[in-house]
Amino acid sequence: KALLGVVALLCGNGYIVGINQIYDVDIDKVNKPFLPIAAGEMSPGVAWICILALAVAGTGITMANFGPLISGLYAFGLL
Repeated sequence: KALLGVVALLCGNGYIVGINQIYDVDIDKVNKPFLPIAAGEMSPGVAWICILALAVAGTGITMANFGPLISGLYAFGLL
């Protein structure tokens, strides 16, 4: 279960970082031009798909393995 928890947390982190990269793309083009969206290696549309997939995967892992309280807290953290 611990490994599944780590995977769920990594999905949540990927979701948060992805949101940040989409909304801060203009800043990242100056400060972190190597990031995928800022570098033009990934379109915002593809990034949104990846972000949604990470959110669904992380939420699914918590719902299947950690009960309603942890799942609810995880989902609340994605808001």
